[in-house]
Amino acid sequence: MEVLRNKPNTALENMPMPKSITPMEGKATFVGIDFHKRFSVITVGNEKGEVLSQHKLSNDEHEVRKFFLRLDPVICAIENCRGNEWFVETVKQCGSKVKVANTYAVRLIADSVKKNDKIDSKILMELVIRNYLPVCYQPSRNERILRENLRWRTRLMRSRTQYKNIAHAVLDKETKKLDWGPRLGAIVYNKKAVSLPSVTAAWGVPRGDRLF
Repeated sequence: MEVLRNKPNTALENMPMPKSITPMEGKATFVGIDFHKRFSVITVGNEKGEVLSQHKLSNDEHEVRKFFLRLDPVICAIENCRGNEWFVETVKQCGSKVKVANTYAVRLIADSVKKNDKIDSKILMELVIRNYLPVCYQPSRNERILRENLRWRTRLMRSRTQYKNIAHAVLDKETKKLDWGPRLGAIVYNKKAVSLPSVTAAWGVPRGDRLF
């Protein structure tokens, strides 16, 4: 693949995107990563800001590890987005440093009318070289696990309240009393307390349709 040195963006946009690693001239020290769900576009550059190569890499842990182990330890820039935690951890395990950028701040600094994956990854590389990259806090693995557990608990609590309110509404329509369990808020289900037609009507299910 041709090595680009201070060429305009038109040449960069038309450059082919190989999936395999190609030889690079010069020492790679900085990497910009435009992360997507199924693939990532990676721009490799040196300390002068020159683009040494660009790659379209499949988001497979083995492929990512293989790519970064072929490089010397580098400083990488990647935007903060959903689902890239495993990518960041894999790159760190390969000996490189990863800076996670604030997506909104990056757009304010380097907003471009004509955008594509190659340009986005190149912009990230240039920002981290010039120390202009607006980084955000990177929680540790234990912190991420704790946050995820708290999020799921919050969702379950909201769902529990929603279904309790539905049960209250159905029982009120049937003028039935609510039996409480050993703990406040624990409803003891009684099969004979509510008739099926009243439940389907409360949930907006037409008569004759199945609930599940």
